[in-house]
Amino acid sequence: MVVSRYRRPINSRILPFRKQLLEKLLEISRGKFPQSDKKYPSGSYYKAEGDAVYFILEKPTVALRAAIEFMQAWFNAKVADLDRCPDCRIIIDRGDIQSVDTPAGADFVSPAFENIAVAEKGLQGEASIRRVKL
Repeated sequence: MVVSRYRRPINSRILPFRKQLLEKLLEISRGKFPQSDKKYPSGSYYKAEGDAVYFILEKPTVALRAAIEFMQAWFNAKVADLDRCPDCRIIIDRGDIQSVDTPAGADFVSPAFENIAVAEKGLQGEASIRRVKL
């Protein structure tokens, strides 16, 4: 599973740009992760939630390659009225995924999702891109 997320403390300089940054995050991550134009399990796109985009990949090497390509593109990306995109971090994890039927459709659970939540709490207030491979 790959999770992309940026975080930055809300301040007057970044607030007007959050939508632009999320759009740029989606644009770059969808261009770097294979089959990200299709929803999992047919593709790798899992969901977008707040300022995060989740991808699920089968192979750790594919996740690592996509993460490196994403980072290169992210640091070279331009957003109107900003010098550059915020700094980011990548975390890669893996674990089994189980499917759970919900009224909104299939949802997935895994210890890796819990690891993401723990890592996210430790990085509060820092700009970051999080990616987790399950």
